[in-house]
Amino acid sequence: MGMAVEKQSVFIAIPSHTGSIEVPTVQSLLNAKDALHANDIEHEVQFITNCSLVMDARDVLAALFLASPKKYTDILWVDSDVGFHWLDMINMLRRPVDFVAGSYRYKKDPESYPMGWAGWPDHPPLYAYDPVTREKSETGLFKVDFVPMGFCRMKRSVIERVAESRKEFQYENHQFPGMTFTGMFDREVRNRASIGEDTTFCHR
Repeated sequence: MGMAVEKQSVFIAIPSHTGSIEVPTVQSLLNAKDALHANDIEHEVQFITNCSLVMDARDVLAALFLASPKKYTDILWVDSDVGFHWLDMINMLRRPVDFVAGSYRYKKDPESYPMGWAGWPDHPPLYAYDPVTREKSETGLFKVDFVPMGFCRMKRSVIERVAESRKEFQYENHQFPGMTFTGMFDREVRNRASIGEDTTFCHR
C-alpha cells in the first residue's frame, strides 16, 4: 500500500489595522469559501483587528495558525484591501511548492509590481509567459527574491522553519494575554531604504 496523502486544509489569515475590510475583499472571501467547500478543503478565516503594527498582527496570526488543534496544512495570507478570483486561490493551493504568491500591481501608473526578480539587477526578469508570444510557461510560476504578502500561500513547514530559527525573538503582547509570539515579520532598514515585513520574511 502507498503512503497516505495528507488532506489539505487552509487557515486564511487577514490582518486589518482599522477593523474594516474592503468590499472586493469580502466578495472574494465569500466566493473563496464556496470554492473551498466545493473542493472539500477544510478552512478557517481568522482576522486580527486594531493591531497598530502589521508586523505584530502577522506574528499573532502565524502563532494562531501553528497553535490551532486542527493542524492546518497551509496558511493563506490575504490583506484587507486585496480582491482575488476564487480560481486563482484554488490554483495557488494546488501548486506543488512551499511558498507561492499572486502579485498585484502598485496603485499608480505606470504599471509596476512590488516584487524582486531573482537575480535582479544582474539578469533580465523571468516571465511566467513569453513576453512576445504570450504563451504560458509550463508551471505558470517564476522565481522571485521577494513578494508582498497580500495574497500568498505558505505550507506549514515554512512557518515552522522560520519560527524555529527565530526562537530568541519571542515576545508577549498585552492584547493577547497568556500567549507567546515569535518575531518573524520585522521591518528593517537596508542601504538607506525601509524594508517591509513581508520582504524581510522572504529573505529568511
